[in-house]
Amino acid sequence: MSNIEIKNKNKYNNPNFIKQLSVKEILEIDGYVRYNCDISASEEDIKIIEKEFNNLKRDKYALENTQRHRAYSNAIILPWLNNKIVWLPVIIEEGEELSIYDQGNNNPEHTEVRYFNAISQESKDTKLLNDLIISDFKNTIGLNMSSPIFVGVHFVNTFCDNSKRQGVASPDALHQDGEPFTFAHLFCRNDYVDGGINYISTPENRNKKPEDVKKDEILAKFTLNEFLDSFAIYDEKVSHYVSPVKTTTEGVKAERKIILIDFCNSSQELN
Repeated sequence: MSNIEIKNKNKYNNPNFIKQLSVKEILEIDGYVRYNCDISASEEDIKIIEKEFNNLKRDKYALENTQRHRAYSNAIILPWLNNKIVWLPVIIEEGEELSIYDQGNNNPEHTEVRYFNAISQESKDTKLLNDLIISDFKNTIGLNMSSPIFVGVHFVNTFCDNSKRQGVASPDALHQDGEPFTFAHLFCRNDYVDGGINYISTPENRNKKPEDVKKDEILAKFTLNEFLDSFAIYDEKVSHYVSPVKTTTEGVKAERKIILIDFCNSSQELN
C-alpha cells in the first residue's frame, strides 16, 4: 500500500491484524474506504489545478440561495491499451465548452441530463489528475475490462461567506450516485470552513438526512482536512452525504475544493 493510511476502523491499523488490507480490499468489504492518497504532485500541477478551481463558474443547477461552482469532463479508459485515457469531445454552446452528465433517476433533484462547463485541457493534461484517475481505476472491482471504462471527473468548490447562502452539494441528502465507484480527493479546505462533514450510511437510508437516520446506521462520519485526504464509495453497498459548507466568520469566504472521479462500464445501467 506504500504510505497509504487506512482510516476506516482501528482494526485495519492494528499491528496484530495479520494482513494489512489494501484500499481495494476494504472498499469491497465495507463498501467505503477513507484513506490518504499516495500520489506525488508537482508544484506546477498544483498551480494549474488551483487556477482551475479559482476560475470555476457557478453551477447553474445550484439552488439560488446556495454557493457551488463546478466543472466536469468525461473520458474513457482503454484497459487493453495500458489503461490509456481518452477524453471525450466537448459540446460548444454560445462559446462555452460543455460536457454532458446524466445520473438518470439517482439524483432526485436533477432527473434530466445536465450540461456542465468542461474542465480545461491544461488541467486534463496534468500528471496529477491522470495519476489520480489511474490509481482510482486500479481500486475498482468487477468492471468489464474488455470494454471501454467510462470516467467522469468533477471539480467542485462549495463555499460560503454569508450564513444565508451556504455551500450545498447536490443532492442535499444521503444518496447513491448510479456510478458503481466514486472516489473523492480533497484539494483544499481553508481554515474558515464549518461543516463539509461526510457521512456514510446504508442504502436503505437513501434520500434521508443523517439526523433522520438511526445512530447505528451511520457507518462513518468524518471530515477531509488535508491535501488528497480521500475516500471511495462502492455505490451499491452504501449511501453517502456531505453537509453544507458554512463560514466560521461572517463575511469571510470558506471554501472546500474537491475532485470527484467516478467509474462505470461503458454500457451503464441506471436504477
